[in-house]
Amino acid sequence: MKYGFRNIVLLVLFFINCIMQTGCSSSEKKETAGFVITGNIQGIESDSVYLYNTLMDSFVSAVAVHNDHFIFKGHVEYPEMFQVYFNTGDTLFKNVFVENAGITMSGDINNLSAVTISGSAVNTEYTEQRESISPIIENAKSIDEAINKAKENSDFDLSDSLQNTYDSISLVRLKKVYAYSLENKGSAIIPYITFNAGMNAPNKEWVDKIFATLDKSSLDNPRVKAVYTMLTDLTKVAIGTQAPGFEANTNLGTSLTLNAFKNKVVLLDFWASWCKPCRLSHPGLITIYNKFKTKEFGIISFSIDTNEEAWKQAIAKDGLTWPQVIDLNGPDGKAPKDYGIYFVPTTYLIDKNGQIAAINIHGKKLEEKIAALIQQ
Repeated sequence: MKYGFRNIVLLVLFFINCIMQTGCSSSEKKETAGFVITGNIQGIESDSVYLYNTLMDSFVSAVAVHNDHFIFKGHVEYPEMFQVYFNTGDTLFKNVFVENAGITMSGDINNLSAVTISGSAVNTEYTEQRESISPIIENAKSIDEAINKAKENSDFDLSDSLQNTYDSISLVRLKKVYAYSLENKGSAIIPYITFNAGMNAPNKEWVDKIFATLDKSSLDNPRVKAVYTMLTDLTKVAIGTQAPGFEANTNLGTSLTLNAFKNKVVLLDFWASWCKPCRLSHPGLITIYNKFKTKEFGIISFSIDTNEEAWKQAIAKDGLTWPQVIDLNGPDGKAPKDYGIYFVPTTYLIDKNGQIAAINIHGKKLEEKIAALIQQ
């Protein structure tokens, strides 16, 4: 991911979990036989393996390993993506679509990509669909890696150019998902492949088209609703719309409102102390601030940290001298939710009239846009 994979995945799952808190309990489904996952993975070194629900962000069970064998049993209301973890960290895991069926996993711990999964028709469908677009996925992955490298080298002009290419590839993937959804109406994998295609470069028009192909039973699935909500939230603050106002506490013990910057051009930067790409972007923001701070321009950095001390330490270490604000509710705070913040860093350039003028631009492109807005 272009924003730091592990942290962003956890952030996304945090939101999906929150969205689903009320929806799951209201769904009434007839009980059916549950699932049994039988695993035979050679070379497991840990004493236990863990079944992780990627949508609920929780380890739903852990079982002991006996001679490289393990068994999970349970029940799901809908087919959904799980991960089988082979350690307590985040390095050894295998994705598997779980449905109420007998599922087997076999292979070697040293080659998890080659582990075979059988017994789940949904998992087979998901695997075959991904294989059908593997060249696109690999191309996106290589560009994503190049974006991260460019940011690490503070080459934000290159990273922005590469991001445009990445966005184009994501749009191609969304269009392919739409075509797939027309041919496979009611498929359980459609929300997941839509999420994979549009998460980093969402496009509401195509997301709406895809979800319009789903039947009512699919749309009643609270997990499907959660994915749709997340993908549409990512586009709800668009260029040309009014920037949502906010009031938040500063690192100096005062409060600050967006309205205090009325009639100024504002760069609103959502970040967190634990986010490596956020921290890597700070030298560029310092350059921007020093160049334009004497004019009709200001920066507000809005942290989604929940650890106030870690936030203050990062401010001091990175030498940030412009206004710093925080909502210790983290990504569940009012302003992050109003702006649809699932990924950090996310930046909004706001014009003198309080409208969003640009999103996630950097380097020379950002400097040119700021200069133009100041002159207006």
